[in-house]
Amino acid sequence: MVIISSNIFSQTTVSFVNPFIGTDNDGETNPGAVLPWGMMNVAPFNGYDTVKTDKLNQAYGASVYRQHRRFITGFTHGGISGAGCPALGILTVMPTKTQADNFHPKKYLSRYSQEVAHPGYYKVRLDTTGIIAEITATKRCALHRYTFPQGAHSILMNVGLCLAPTKGGMIQQVSDTEYEGYHTVGNFCGKWVTGNLYFYVKIQKKPKLWGMWNDQKNFKQFTRENVGEDAGVYLRYETAQDEQILLKVGISYTSIANAKLNLETEIPEWNFEETKLLAQKEWNTQLSRIQVEGSNREDKTMFYSALYHALLHPNILNDVNGEYPAMGTFKTMKAEGYERYTLYSLWDTYRNLHPFLSLIYPEKQLDMVKSMLAMYQESGWLPKWELASQETYVMVGDPSIPVIADTYLRGITQFDTNLAYQAMRKSAVTPEANNPLRPGLDSLLKYGFIPQGTKGVWGSVATAQEYAVADWNLAQFAKALGKKEDYEKFIKQSQLYRNNFETQTKFLRPRMLDGTFMGNFTPRMTSKKFYPGNPGFVEGDAWHYLFFSPNNIEWLSWLAW
Repeated sequence: MVIISSNIFSQTTVSFVNPFIGTDNDGETNPGAVLPWGMMNVAPFNGYDTVKTDKLNQAYGASVYRQHRRFITGFTHGGISGAGCPALGILTVMPTKTQADNFHPKKYLSRYSQEVAHPGYYKVRLDTTGIIAEITATKRCALHRYTFPQGAHSILMNVGLCLAPTKGGMIQQVSDTEYEGYHTVGNFCGKWVTGNLYFYVKIQKKPKLWGMWNDQKNFKQFTRENVGEDAGVYLRYETAQDEQILLKVGISYTSIANAKLNLETEIPEWNFEETKLLAQKEWNTQLSRIQVEGSNREDKTMFYSALYHALLHPNILNDVNGEYPAMGTFKTMKAEGYERYTLYSLWDTYRNLHPFLSLIYPEKQLDMVKSMLAMYQESGWLPKWELASQETYVMVGDPSIPVIADTYLRGITQFDTNLAYQAMRKSAVTPEANNPLRPGLDSLLKYGFIPQGTKGVWGSVATAQEYAVADWNLAQFAKALGKKEDYEKFIKQSQLYRNNFETQTKFLRPRMLDGTFMGNFTPRMTSKKFYPGNPGFVEGDAWHYLFFSPNNIEWLSWLAW
């Protein structure tokens, strides 16, 4: 298989993408409609297992969708694809038959078949009702098309149903065909973060009847606003055979007004086919930067499906007018001259995704670095695992530093390098009492290692190694900027992890506060699960981390001998 970098537009790259790859075996992806780096990901939600629990099933992963589940309960908006913990995914919309006023999802879920998924498009038959549902997307908006059988049908809009731990929100009527509201999002991987994701909905056809429910009960009194953990709106229709009703949703992290603006700007008409075509064209443009030669379709499917998933996150945070919520405070800011990005899973992406983007999509990587520096200006710190302008502090290390240094050293230098160096250096030298990014730093600098059991440290050895990678990259950045003393300081600091090397076993090994190596040491994973990892390590064991020294290839060569 030969890979050639190219900007030539291809009509074939989209056809090789299989969005169902990764939707099982803990891949946590979904086959929903989304654009490259898009804020909107509108996806089928099949999180209920009516046989086992009759309740929302979070025991089977972090994705709103998983292959081989049997029931769809609607389509969610603005979710994440591929994360290890459930988050986001709001306003679950479901077309269904009209029935008695019981709004528990198990009463209107549907078996499904005939799924079709392409980049920017998803289609499914809801077998219980015979409804055909299709969805497509723009950067910040979704367009639904439902084809109904003849009879009494409803469209349900649920602001309480989602996979994320934080529930509830508000929905209110604006007109006979317009609704607006927000969903409270937060609590990621057990870390308490909170905020609102706003939405604006337009329906093509005025319903025959509409109403609201709360706590699974129909409202008896008339109201236009509905707030709660289980709140929703129902729209009743009498449909002819094969009648189609379209519905579109705009979202925003800033305000309801901006969600409406996003929708009116990106989907001004009711043309489903044109919106779908534009989505596929955008995917073709981005995927076609790399041309794969050869006739093996399986290889091309593997490659372009992986590339497709690599272009989902980080994703756009700012609205069409440039506005976005500031890091930590949610104050409305405006991105000037760049696109603001969110969802920085940096422990997972600094090693490969960001260097890859620097090579193939340098203009996107530049905006991602500018976004990181803006987060520093707004909050005082570079991101570690940022979600919707909030820091979750999930995972370990100081992963912003290698991203920024690597970007600069690859020739992408059109950002404020002095500001970047100030931000990177701050986390490497600030005592941990005032440093949220580097728990265990004081011990590392005092003893030359992080003692096993240090408060706030997950994986004493792994964390020291991650800091070493960050410090080595900081040293290279200092050298490039002519800061010789800092270069020497951080090169030396980047070697401290070797104090965990134990000559008898020839492994990096946790050390106790008194300097002795931890007893009962087992290099191999003692559990089949990678979480949380063997003592001293993070989602791995001593074998994995023995070879994790990309900052010191000479030492790895010495180990080999």
